[in-house]
Amino acid sequence: MEFLGLHIDTGSVESTAFTFGLILVFGVIGGRVARKVGLPAITGYLVFGILINPKVSGIVTVDAMVHVEELVTPIALSIIAYLIGGSLRMDTLRGLGRSVFAITLAQGLAPFIFVFLIITFLVPALLGSYLPEFDTNSYLAMGLVAGAISLATAPAAVIAVLHELKAKGPLTNTILAVVAIDDALAVVMFALVAGFSSSLINSGGTQSVFDMISHPVVEIVFSLILGLIFAFILIYVTRFIRQQRVQTILAVLGMVVVCGGVATYLGLSIILANMAFGFVVVNQMKHSRMIDAIVGIEDIVFVLFFTLAGATFLVHETINTQLLLVVGVTGSLIVLARCGGKFGGSWLGAKLSGAPEAVRKNLGFALMPKAGVSIGLAMSLAEKPEFVTISSILVSSLIVSTIINELIAPPLAKHGILKSGEGRTATTR
Repeated sequence: MEFLGLHIDTGSVESTAFTFGLILVFGVIGGRVARKVGLPAITGYLVFGILINPKVSGIVTVDAMVHVEELVTPIALSIIAYLIGGSLRMDTLRGLGRSVFAITLAQGLAPFIFVFLIITFLVPALLGSYLPEFDTNSYLAMGLVAGAISLATAPAAVIAVLHELKAKGPLTNTILAVVAIDDALAVVMFALVAGFSSSLINSGGTQSVFDMISHPVVEIVFSLILGLIFAFILIYVTRFIRQQRVQTILAVLGMVVVCGGVATYLGLSIILANMAFGFVVVNQMKHSRMIDAIVGIEDIVFVLFFTLAGATFLVHETINTQLLLVVGVTGSLIVLARCGGKFGGSWLGAKLSGAPEAVRKNLGFALMPKAGVSIGLAMSLAEKPEFVTISSILVSSLIVSTIINELIAPPLAKHGILKSGEGRTATTR
């Protein structure tokens, strides 16, 4: 390939290193540009990732991008999942109260149902002629997986808005409680429906219901066991490096990545195994030192992962107007269905649990952001060959929905908090 007058050997290790570096550079620039115009950094990562997409710019080849994707995606998923598990402390969860769990369940199930119905019935009616290779089982599987992914809320985006507005009160407390367990609910639901969906796609619906249900249950159980094993190994190992910060970081990072690798080798869930890993570590050790050890590299992981998501957008497909129409419309429908589900589900959960009026009317606005876990779960589909028939369209549609969501969700969250009277604008401080 010729670029700026230079010949780049696109099949070499050096080309892969060049691609890796380019993703980092474009991601950092994209994040800074996004912040300058008042958007979340993730929007910049995704958009600037698209700029270096092999199908858009031609700066790098598909092969080089795939090599980087194969390296970065499982590592990033492992780290993100470990940090999610490490944020779930039992003492915090016990203090949330039954009403919060009712609200969390309702605001999670409603978008799952809404997105599932939209993908399963409306998308084939509108776009079926553009997807002749999709049958009824394909739409069912895509609807189930997209619905599960739509449960997740982006804690970082929500907390950033709360901090900006210096919000305090019952709505703020409810928001913090819900987002604490929302992502965990999404991961478990995803693990359940992914196995069922895989059976739908690959068996043509000929497997028994028992077989369809038993496979994901076995995967969940063994993924949790794997995480438990690695947690106790890490707890034992770190007894010998208590005061050595660098060694602690390396030990934790190494164990997290190895756990993800073993999960992949055994056909288990990278996300669920590492989430269990982080959960057990933080609750067994009664402190967050083993979680904080890799929090410092979280930003680097996000830059790489989300820029890569944009850079691999439709990279395995022949891009044309019809394909862009399909992912654009599907992504937009996912946004509408998820927003409706989050708002309606949170209102219903708050109503049934007797929450204050300010919580009932405004909680939905604050739960609109989605990012990390949603993209992480979507990208994990690309690691599963059984989803090859739907993964490209589904992942690309979810990336489109995330970009749209990241443009509209923070202002909506800000509106809901201010409307409740719990936040302060710059003029009222």
